[in-house]
Parts: sequence; structure tokens; C-alpha cells
Amino acid sequence: MLPCFMAAALEYKGDTFAALYPVNVPVSLAQMQNDRLVPLDQELETDDVVAAAVQACAQADIQLLHTPVVLTARGPGLEQVDGDAEALELGGADEDDENEEIEEALVLAELETAGLELLVVQTLDPLYVVGKKKTEKAFAVPTDDEIEEVSDTIEQLVVEFEDSFIDDDDDDDFDA
Repeated sequence: MLPCFMAAALEYKGDTFAALYPVNVPVSLAQMQNDRLVPLDQELETDDVVAAAVQACAQADIQLLHTPVVLTARGPGLEQVDGDAEALELGGADEDDENEEIEEALVLAELETAGLELLVVQTLDPLYVVGKKKTEKAFAVPTDDEIEEVSDTIEQLVVEFEDSFIDDDDDDDFDA
């Protein structure tokens, strides 16, 4: 189970789809390649690798949760990392891809397992997961086709949702 907040929802062909934001901090496993931090290939993210990452995070007082869709973390160690860490750039392995999006990430833990030197990182950009409503309080992962059909609308709803926070912040400004 991946506990989430709902950012936005839409009805499509009789189903409800939503942009969901994990309650706990979304994290990724990454490694350095050619002096760049890149996400770990999905096929290398085995149960043993995740278990080793859980142990490495525990040493930093961070609880790494093996949640569906995306790994998440919680614990007092996150506050320490957030205050002390330098942000690194997390991107793809291809340096020549000009369209590639680069995200900033904080290193939560470092480990070596299965012959790999890995980092557990927290990306600084918000992560939304698309869910399809199954019950009043539960969503499931939609099919790839369903995600493709609703993704543009969901993305627009997320932008509007995030913009509402920026607009709300402007209301709090006072002139002295």
C-alpha cells in the first residue's frame, strides 16, 4: 500500500482517475555513471538490493519503505539530511540528450551491494502517481493505455493545483 494525498481527480469513461502525492517522501535508488547521478535500472532493483538500501537508511535514522510504484521514506533522519546535504543533479545516463529533464536530489544514504555502489536519493521535485479509484479510499495502478489517455488532463490539473498554492501565498503578503 502507498498512502497518498489526492491532488486532483477527473472522471473519464465512468472511472475516477487521480493525481496522487505520496504521504511519505518519495525516493529512488541511483548510481554514479560518468560523473553523473542516474536512476538505477529497474531490473537491478531486486529485493536484495532494496533490503540493503533499507539497512543503509536505517543507519541514518531513516525508514525506507518498499512501497508499490515508488520507494518512500520517513523518519527523523530526513530532517538531518535536508539541512546538511548538498543537492546533486539526477538525470539519465545519456549526456547528449538535450531534451532530458534534470532533477535535483539529496543523498539520503550510500551503500554497496551486489557489486553496485548505490545511493538512496530524495528528488526535490514533487512526484505524482496516477491512480484509478477502486473503492472510496483505495486506488489501483491504471493500465498503461489508461494512463496515456488521461495523462495530459491529469498533468494540467496538477499544474492548476500547484498554481493555487502560489496564488494563495500571494494573499499572505502584507505591505508594512
